[in-house]
Amino acid sequence: MITVLYFLTVLGFTAVMHFFVTQNYYFIPLWLFLGLIVGFIITVLFIIIQLPILNKLSFLNRYKSHLYRSVAFYLDHIVFRLKIDVEGKENIPKDGRLTVYANHKSYADPVILMEVINRPTAFTPKMGVYKLPFMHMLLTSVG
Repeated sequence: MITVLYFLTVLGFTAVMHFFVTQNYYFIPLWLFLGLIVGFIITVLFIIIQLPILNKLSFLNRYKSHLYRSVAFYLDHIVFRLKIDVEGKENIPKDGRLTVYANHKSYADPVILMEVINRPTAFTPKMGVYKLPFMHMLLTSVG
């Protein structure tokens, strides 16, 4: 969902700039480059606008879970450019309580886990992360 929004924004911005600003084909690479930046900004704004709504939703809400998994996919594959290979995914239980401990090889571990585990996911970060205003809002929204 988020990745589709990003690519539609990039292509839409490129098309609008090409047709309304100039008809010259030499500017298309410039519009694509600027479209990547505009697409990222619009995607981040969409997520920020959704945060107050997501705070009111239940932890088990399907829309909330799908949106955060979509954000995780966008971050993993578009922003961080990660190739994720999961071994033993069939061993993850489908229901019941589950506690997963990441080895923290990078700061992307929570995002990778959120994409890989196909169930509602919450995190317990260190208290220093909650001092950042945006991260506090985001982690409170996640659960």
